[in-house]
Amino acid sequence: MIYAGESALGRIGVGLCAWGSIGGAFGFAGRHPPTPGPLFRWLGEATMPVYVLHHIPVLMIGLWVLPLGWPLGN
Repeated sequence: MIYAGESALGRIGVGLCAWGSIGGAFGFAGRHPPTPGPLFRWLGEATMPVYVLHHIPVLMIGLWVLPLGWPLGN
């Protein structure tokens, strides 16, 4: 955001940074779980469908809602 500002490129950069940070945290937690057990195994298997694939419908809803100009973000 420092170099690109509030432009499409800046927002894409922030999205990629957040996506990579969370993916890295999931990878670290998968390799070094505090208490190995079924919950961490299930969370490791759920990373793709829960975290990555939910972005598609969220982005589609955003593309539909943003042109309406609702003042929800202010």
